[in-house]
Amino acid sequence: MIPRPIILVVDDEPDNLDLIERVLGFDYEIHRAPNGEEALRVLRQVPDVAVIITDQKMPGLTGTEFLKKASVHQPEAVQMIVTGFVGTQELIEAINSTNVYRFMAKPWDVDEMIAVVQRAARLAAAGGGELIDELTGLPSWSLMRRELEREVARAAHTKLPLSLVAVRVEAYPEYAQVVGVGIAERLLVALGDELRRRIRSMDALGMAGRDVFLWLRSGPIEPVGSLEQQLGQVSVLVEARGDYPEIRATVKEAHFPADGETPADLLSKLGLGRDAARR
Repeated sequence: MIPRPIILVVDDEPDNLDLIERVLGFDYEIHRAPNGEEALRVLRQVPDVAVIITDQKMPGLTGTEFLKKASVHQPEAVQMIVTGFVGTQELIEAINSTNVYRFMAKPWDVDEMIAVVQRAARLAAAGGGELIDELTGLPSWSLMRRELEREVARAAHTKLPLSLVAVRVEAYPEYAQVVGVGIAERLLVALGDELRRRIRSMDALGMAGRDVFLWLRSGPIEPVGSLEQQLGQVSVLVEARGDYPEIRATVKEAHFPADGETPADLLSKLGLGRDAARR
């Protein structure tokens, strides 16, 4: 029998632990902890945890404080935070300090939780935290390339729609020279957060280079339409243009099979190659 991926769930509310165990317990080996301190003891006793799901607001260690310590014990585990509310600054600090793969809002949707955990478990099997972009907490180009190959093969078999969206931060290197790397990187983190809020559970969002986000959309697809205009109105970009008017986010989309039948075809349509991460 193939061993089930191990998931550690941390929450101070027993009802939440019970619910996650009911939803995920058939496909995963679930370990529970009511707080960060107990969860650290579990990590010392249970090797090869694939995914950690933690509440943010808990007595004692917060979710982000716990995940910092958890990374020391099992750095390969993919980390998720479930929370009722996270302010923008808290979100940025959490991403920067813990390399969180995904934030989920309470109350969470069952189907979304299942889909997100499936992707997190695949990420863990492929290499875990090593495949997470250190700045944004999003999947790296290496992982996104694997996801693209998987989804193109699936779309070819099922005939379901598939599209690939590239969001490029134009003039990012020049902007970083003007304002400094630290401020420029905070812009990328904020844009990553904005795009996170827009993706669906069946989608994948990651990086295809330092200044390019890649959004893989599977299943029923709505047009991205005015996404470029909407991103241009995000406060961080509005503020950034005050320092460097040329900086902006541009959006390109490629559809399977209309724009190509292979991952390379779709990436080429977007002006990206297999060496995109070297940008």
